[in-house]
Amino acid sequence: TQVMAVNCYPPCPGPEKALGLPPHSDYSCITILLQNLAGLKIFDPMAHGGGSGRWVVVPQVTGVLKVHIGDHVEVLSNGLYKSVVHKVTLNEENTRISLASLHSLDMDDKMNVPCELVNDENPVRY
Repeated sequence: TQVMAVNCYPPCPGPEKALGLPPHSDYSCITILLQNLAGLKIFDPMAHGGGSGRWVVVPQVTGVLKVHIGDHVEVLSNGLYKSVVHKVTLNEENTRISLASLHSLDMDDKMNVPCELVNDENPVRY
């Protein structure tokens, strides 16, 4: 299944006081994103050494497609791969447009963790 999302974030006079999208992970296998301006931040849970984490700005490179792992891959890998927690910040001067293509299993498909990823040290997590 594929879902396309087209997002328009107009200029915001106080971008530090608002969010374009709150923190979330995508309910998909992968998400492919194209954006015209920076504004995407991902959460790095291992930053700051103590595991407290921090938000990291994803640099804008013109014409580059960004690929995120979604919740389905986390479940199918039994947590070996983690879905990317991200959010969108706003820009004070410019409109940000993003095109997101989310690719998932079919709505009626059931997911199971492959038996090769399950053992005494790694029980089924989902």
